[in-house]
Amino acid sequence: MNFSGDVEFFVSCLGTKESSSDILKVVILVASEFDSLETNFGGEKLFYWQFFKRGVTFRFNEHQVLDTIFIYVKENEEYYSYPFLEDLIIGINHKSTKQSVANLFGPPEREGDSWLKYRIFDNYLHFEFDDSLELKQVTMGKY
Repeated sequence: MNFSGDVEFFVSCLGTKESSSDILKVVILVASEFDSLETNFGGEKLFYWQFFKRGVTFRFNEHQVLDTIFIYVKENEEYYSYPFLEDLIIGINHKSTKQSVANLFGPPEREGDSWLKYRIFDNYLHFEFDDSLELKQVTMGKY
């Protein structure tokens, strides 16, 4: 399995502090204004940078370490679809299906009816599919 493209920049900033220059490089790549949100989920403070116009959310834990990135492939009620998908992961596009992703990257580490999860070092790539089994969301995170 070989994940190449801008995903390498995104994955490289997982586990880094909010002020990291690696995160700044990805923010420049996304190139859009963002809103910030603070929540308290189960007693843990979480911080979000929400790039609604670019279909991206960064989630930081209570230590301000980036632990998850959400990429919205399909537009939803809050987010536009991610406009740079073909550069994100080479071989993935807006018409990718669960089967085409599995064919491209091989057997996943874990799998459900509408998702595939791959391990990349200490990180994961999670592909989520809609009812038609077309790619809906890509999530990257720390294990």
